[in-house]
Amino acid sequence: MEFVTDAARGQLSMPAIPRIVRRLVTQLKDPSASLSRIVTELEQDPLLSARTLQLANSPFYSGRRSISSVTDAVAVLGVEALQRVVMTVGLAAVFIEVPGVNLRQFWLDASVAAAAARQIAQMAQMSREDTEAAYSAGLLHTSGHLILCLAFPQEAVQAFESQPSSRILRGAKLAAAELAAFGMVYPAVGAAWVEKMGFPQQVEHAIAHHLDPQGSMAGSLAPVIHLASQVAASVSLGDTAEQAYAKIDVALMQAAEVDPQDFEQNLQTHYGELMSIPGPL
Repeated sequence: MEFVTDAARGQLSMPAIPRIVRRLVTQLKDPSASLSRIVTELEQDPLLSARTLQLANSPFYSGRRSISSVTDAVAVLGVEALQRVVMTVGLAAVFIEVPGVNLRQFWLDASVAAAAARQIAQMAQMSREDTEAAYSAGLLHTSGHLILCLAFPQEAVQAFESQPSSRILRGAKLAAAELAAFGMVYPAVGAAWVEKMGFPQQVEHAIAHHLDPQGSMAGSLAPVIHLASQVAASVSLGDTAEQAYAKIDVALMQAAEVDPQDFEQNLQTHYGELMSIPGPL
């Protein structure tokens, strides 16, 4: 691929997730990992500890209880929710400021896409492992855009700085604008980055192919991520659940192995939750 050559020439730098985040992600995927060791790792990072406590004290998890220790917070959240906290905080530490990108809006979109991807994977009756992979792919599916904007800051500002938050380019339109500005597109760059970071191959594959979700190379997760990105776009635009559903291609739902009636009902039930997601930053 062309971007590999560019990276080798030093034109494209692949950022590294902090080591503590990578260690925690590895430990949280290990069923035999020690809870006390995970707590010790979390306590070494003030931002991770604060975010863990913040989420554990949210109404969804704590009710009326007040949780003040990281140990209690980890017990309340559980492994899957803690993985998501670690991942989003780690990403925030990598991408502090990106030319031409409204990071708050970017991560809000990514968080909504991730939550939607998990819901769609559950509707498709995917395994727990695949459902979590769908969440990761949804969260990271546009990460290549951040890497490109960091690598080509002047071009990024010129191409994307003037975009109002309500009209952020997404999907094929974003890829076309990137190709004109950078000569590369975000799915390939994002896929290369998650491969380097050691994410499962299915996450890499979904990111690489989500713009062609019905192609021969798409796989099972690519249609899920494409659907989730469309839902996230509707949330950003302030669409109703009915308007969001009307924009979805039935063939795409079938490619994701989701029944259209189930999809419509799920949107009606959970769309408000997606609209209320505050984002990871």
